[in-house]
Amino acid sequence: MSDLSDQLEIEFGAEILSELTGCRLTRNQQNVRLFDQTRHTAECYYRADEKGKPYIQDHAINKRYYPVTAYCQFHEIEFLTAIDELSRKYGLASSYSTKKDLKLPIRSRPNQQRLVTEIPIDYLSMEIYRRSQSHFERNGFYQYLSRFFNKPTADLLFAEYQLGTSRRWTFENTLATCLPQIDHIGNLRQVKVIPFHPMTGHRAQDHQNARRLNTNTGQYETDMNGKVWFAGKTLAGNYTINLKQCFFGEHLLALYPDKPAALVEGESTAMVCSIYLPNRIWLATGGSNGCRWYDPEVFDVFKKRKVILYPDTGKYEDWCNRASLLQRLGYKLEVSSFVQKKTPAGVTNADLRDLFTGPRWLQKENNIIFGEKLKVDPCDIYPPSWD
Repeated sequence: MSDLSDQLEIEFGAEILSELTGCRLTRNQQNVRLFDQTRHTAECYYRADEKGKPYIQDHAINKRYYPVTAYCQFHEIEFLTAIDELSRKYGLASSYSTKKDLKLPIRSRPNQQRLVTEIPIDYLSMEIYRRSQSHFERNGFYQYLSRFFNKPTADLLFAEYQLGTSRRWTFENTLATCLPQIDHIGNLRQVKVIPFHPMTGHRAQDHQNARRLNTNTGQYETDMNGKVWFAGKTLAGNYTINLKQCFFGEHLLALYPDKPAALVEGESTAMVCSIYLPNRIWLATGGSNGCRWYDPEVFDVFKKRKVILYPDTGKYEDWCNRASLLQRLGYKLEVSSFVQKKTPAGVTNADLRDLFTGPRWLQKENNIIFGEKLKVDPCDIYPPSWD
């Protein structure tokens, strides 16, 4: 129960509290009204505690309200009932539900039900972004594609997915890659910047020494922190705009209206798979929960289109649970267990791309194709039985 409660509060807490207060909660220490109905409310919203959970603090009585608890008190229901309702609403599995197929009740309290005011979505300038579409010969991911496939294939993928180059990091003597999120209408929603290894094509990990540009000095400095940067607000020069992410590769849906779609986590995986299996449009969520792909409003771009989901190892059950809500709403999707079944025992953090490009044994030709070695726990059992 605590694990499910934690997941709800960490992943969906801001949305839960936004619905309860009737305003979109984005700023730290934002003044709100939840239970304090006095003229000058003493309640403030905080984006995260030490565990990453958002909460509302009532400074007048020194009391803290976490999302699930606030939901219980607001609707005057028991904790387990709240867990069940919220888990079904957000597509999570709940062992406490005995009526999962029933629609969620519409709850209200006199004089307290509030409407959330929707803030219009802002978009980024494609003209400004296009300035990054150069210097591909110094781009780490472009170099990888050129080596693993060939230069024409690298050119094709960079044009198809509209990739760019960023000076944000330098890694293995190459520059970082810009991964734009362009929606099905053609609006630029966000730009994700990642440094990729030019030999393996995998992104730089936190412990790896990708050097980050210090914009004040113009010099590159050691950076042992996270190697992912959402550049949208910086690109716009406006840190108050309302950006909403979409699928990576979503703009391809308009170009190929008759093709079925395939969805993976990683952007690089989507691009590599598009070469191996070109009969589908390959898109990426950008992470296990990236762009809130399980939200019907986000997933609606696949309306009337068949979609196959390929989760990474260890994420199959989670994606099945989230997909079940979308299936009940009529979307034509299935979650493939291919990666889960084909990945050898002991191999972790593998995705569909790893099965295509990682080392594998070809029985007929009696040789080995070498890609990047998969991470194996423990290391002394490599190569695995399949190699």
